[in-house]
Amino acid sequence: MQAMRFLGIDPERDRWHLQALRADPPGYARDSGARRSVFGAALEQWDALLLGGSTVNVSASPILIFYALAQATQALCASRVMPQPWRPSSHGMSVSTPSAAIGETQVSPTSAPDGAFALLCRALDCRPLTGPTSLNALWASNPHAEVAATLGAGSPPVIALTTISSGELATRALLEGDLAKDLPQDPQAAAKEITRRLSDYPTVAEALEVSGASARVDRAGNPQVEIGWRDNDGTVRAVSRAAPGLGPPNSGAYLLWNSPDFAESFALAAKAAERMVCNAEDKARVLRAVPA
Repeated sequence: MQAMRFLGIDPERDRWHLQALRADPPGYARDSGARRSVFGAALEQWDALLLGGSTVNVSASPILIFYALAQATQALCASRVMPQPWRPSSHGMSVSTPSAAIGETQVSPTSAPDGAFALLCRALDCRPLTGPTSLNALWASNPHAEVAATLGAGSPPVIALTTISSGELATRALLEGDLAKDLPQDPQAAAKEITRRLSDYPTVAEALEVSGASARVDRAGNPQVEIGWRDNDGTVRAVSRAAPGLGPPNSGAYLLWNSPDFAESFALAAKAAERMVCNAEDKARVLRAVPA
C-alpha cells in the first residue's frame, strides 16, 4: 500500500470513499452518458492499478502507478472539465532522451490543449508548467522522495513549513532550522536576511514579511521564526499561494525552488485524490454511503 500513501491516500479508508463515487459521480459525470461511463470505469481501473503497484516488485511498480495516474486523470477530467475537450488524447508531456545521468532528463509540457497534463491542470484549476524542468529539480521538490547522488542532488530541496491558523486559511507559518537561526531583531532586517537565505527560491522570497524576529525555539531547541506574505496592495496572502500543500487541508506547506507555475503543478497527483470528492456536499454524500 506504499504507493497509495505516497500519493496521500489512506488505503484503509480513502479508497472506499473514492470508489463509492462510482455509484453517484460528482460534477459533470453525475448525469448519464459518456462522462459517467468514463468516470466509473477510470475510477475502478485507477484503484486496481494503484493496488497492483503496491504489491509487485520495484521493477514493475512504476509502470502500474503511471497507468493508475492516467486513469485518475480520466476520471477527474470527466467530472470537472468543461467545455470540450475533456477526453485526454495524449500524455501532454515529453521528456528528453535520457543521458547517463537520469536526473538531467528534461520534462516539458506540450502545447496540445487536450493533452492529459493540460486537462488535469484545468480540472484542478492549476496553472501548468510553462517550460522544461529537470527531473533532478522535480525529484528534489518532492518531500516524499529520497534524494540520491544521481537524482535530486544539487537541486534546491523542498522546505517544509508549519502553518499557523485558527481557521481553514492559514496566512502565517513557522520557518524552522538553520534558515531561522541568528536573525536580526528588527522584523524588516530579519525579512531581508531570510530573503537572502532563500535566494534559490526567488518567487517565494518576494513580499515575505516577519512577525516579530525575537529568538524562539521549538521543544527540541530548533530555532523558529514566524513568516507570511503580503501583496503589493497590502492584502495578506494565504500561505498556500507561496507554499503549496500535498492536496487536502492540513497536508503541509512546502517552499519550492521554482516559479508559481511549478509550485501549483507540484502536487497535482496528490491533489487528485482530494479533488475526486469535489466539495463538502460530495464528501458528506460519500461518508453517508460508506461505513466509518
